[in-house]
Amino acid sequence: MHALRVGEAAVTLFNSGDLRAPLAKWLRVRPAEWRGRYDAAFAEPLHVPVQSVLIRLPGTTVLIDPSCYHISPDSELFIPDYEPPPPVWQQMESAGLDPAAVDAVVITHTHFDHYSGLSRPVGDELVPAFPNARVFVGRADLEAPALQKLLKRPTSLESRTLGVVRQAGLVDATDAPHALGHGMTLLPMPGETPGHQIVRLDSSGQVLYCLGDLIHHAVEVLEPAWACYWNQKAQSIASRATLVGAALAEDAILTATHIPGFGRLERTATGARWVPITPQIS
Repeated sequence: MHALRVGEAAVTLFNSGDLRAPLAKWLRVRPAEWRGRYDAAFAEPLHVPVQSVLIRLPGTTVLIDPSCYHISPDSELFIPDYEPPPPVWQQMESAGLDPAAVDAVVITHTHFDHYSGLSRPVGDELVPAFPNARVFVGRADLEAPALQKLLKRPTSLESRTLGVVRQAGLVDATDAPHALGHGMTLLPMPGETPGHQIVRLDSSGQVLYCLGDLIHHAVEVLEPAWACYWNQKAQSIASRATLVGAALAEDAILTATHIPGFGRLERTATGARWVPITPQIS
């Protein structure tokens, strides 16, 4: 776990399991564009974390993108001989944190690694892993025909996770900036998916942005025109530009699902770069 204080907030990152990330394929970058410049990122597939963010403040607890390792051995994401950690709810319990104390869960977008920890088994049933939390999902993602079709299939991962909390009446669809209270705001940042959203926390003058998959690797800050082949590129570029401008102006702390730990942005002659923050380890 990585832990950091942001104002009055205790912010903890939980890794639910590493993925194999072929960045050159994802970004569709030719060798001539990265060779000699970004060899460490592109020469071999990276192993990247899937991080969930727990924000604890006096009066509220918010969890962002609870995940559980669900990678098939035939997936390009699978790492041979890898032993993943437990799901986030179980890691919380091991750390003495009660999943029932979570007041809100934010799903930044509906890719499986961002919601696969929403349910837990109890006997032969699946129940909400965070039973007292409202679950906020971007409306454009939630209402997408493909997702709706999967939610109707009882054996699908979608049905066994998002479907469980929806059946319990815990899901709220969002499509505009939404105040979560205690200095936290949901901000639409489409691109990775139409309903992609991020979380902004302002506590005692310090700002944190939880980015989801707005960026997947630090190289996307240096090269803002590079974007994963599955997303809406123009929207991604525009959303990133908005975030970069705000983060530089506010000297904000950042965390992204697949970039280990925390970082800040530093202005360069041509834009910005990601600078890791040495976290406290617990």
